[in-house]
Amino acid sequence: MDLPTYAFQHERYWINAVADGADVTAIGQLATGHPLLGAAVSLAGSDGVVLTGRLSAAAQPWLADHQVLGSVLFPGAGFVDLALHAAGQVDCDILEELTLQAPLVLAADAVVHLQVAVEAPEEGGRRRVTVHSREADGHPWTLHAEGVLVPGAVSEVQAMETWPPTGAEPIDCDAFYAGREYGPAFQGLTAAWRKGDTLYAEVALPDGVEPAGFELHPALLDAALHAGLLGDGEETVIPFAWTGVGLHASGATRLRVVLERSDEGGTALTMADGTGRPVLSVGSLLGRPVTADQLSTPAAAHDGLFRVEWRPVGERGIEPLTEPLTESPEIVVLDVPAGDDAPSVLARVLERLRDFLADESGTKLLVTTHGAVALPGDSTDVDLAGAAVWGLLRSAQWEHPGRLLLADVDAVPDPERVLGAGEGQVVVRDGAVYVPRLARIPVAQEPGGAASASASSHFSDSGTVLVTGGTGALGV
Repeated sequence: MDLPTYAFQHERYWINAVADGADVTAIGQLATGHPLLGAAVSLAGSDGVVLTGRLSAAAQPWLADHQVLGSVLFPGAGFVDLALHAAGQVDCDILEELTLQAPLVLAADAVVHLQVAVEAPEEGGRRRVTVHSREADGHPWTLHAEGVLVPGAVSEVQAMETWPPTGAEPIDCDAFYAGREYGPAFQGLTAAWRKGDTLYAEVALPDGVEPAGFELHPALLDAALHAGLLGDGEETVIPFAWTGVGLHASGATRLRVVLERSDEGGTALTMADGTGRPVLSVGSLLGRPVTADQLSTPAAAHDGLFRVEWRPVGERGIEPLTEPLTESPEIVVLDVPAGDDAPSVLARVLERLRDFLADESGTKLLVTTHGAVALPGDSTDVDLAGAAVWGLLRSAQWEHPGRLLLADVDAVPDPERVLGAGEGQVVVRDGAVYVPRLARIPVAQEPGGAASASASSHFSDSGTVLVTGGTGALGV
């Protein structure tokens, strides 16, 4: 039997999830009427506005059809629609510029919190607009796009009454989606023509995708860009920078599109509805190549930065192993006194360590130090020799897993107490046993809500810190 020339697609028969329709005005917010932005808040004293919403493939199934290099990617056209809707909330008519800062990758079962912030007007009424997201409370916000909104009338665009243009040569686009990952919602390109360096295209919003509430549905705007990809190579390009975006009419389901490439590499776009009336104009659109690696870890900043924290056994879910180690002739204890000269201590420990590891009988070595690890509340300075021994032993533990144990104690070594924790590294203070665990470093918020990843936000306010390097990067 004949097989289709495009990737197999499925048809969805489930009823689309609908927002619960809660009255946001009851909690002091404003309803926006936008499918992705449920509420807006006017900021007192600044004349700014913040619009909020949630994204998920379950609530907006069409989003799952925008697949790029194996990842579900929120379309760049979606950021344009969000910014245009925010512009309407503050009486701005033109999206002067919008630049993509980081892609928004949607996991299959993820619920993403969305925030569009419009700052107070500057001279001339210009307003900065930003789009952030985060997967859940407690994660830092990621900046995805930022731009500028300006008031003023949108430039007039001539109607496209003659279509297709006289003299334009048809382009075969029947096989355009063959081998591409776009799902049905983003397969809107229906016809294309070329006249000189200018491309003309027709796109339509597929059945089942509702345009209501959008300024211009992202699936339709994204399809309008596909004609520019006809005949392109294997390189995957996504929208990066939009300039001079003006909305003439909302709610279109079909578009006539004109794409004109400039000498600078950008593309100017003019769009009209099925009758030729202007819908959207873009002064310039720049694309940027993207790789699968860039999309496989969505702004890996979602995981933030981590540090080691020492947590007591028995608290916060930290429990010892069910079968703790016990002291036996198979356990050799090496105690390292505090206060000795670090180089000589390291030399002695290294010699003893080599002799021990040469014996392949399977015995375990427990090395105890005193004051080599600083816990919150410790009153004494860190023992430098002991800290150096910890660095040496931790490296050796990776090469000889299970044979080396490390403990920092504040009294006479108690092997039974240490071994009972069942951990490779422990700290004992006043009889309490602490074990190392990874903990997220809170990310400082810059003015405007942007997450700061600067090194200075991750150091305490005491002690001396040396940061090396030139401008814009840390040295090694």
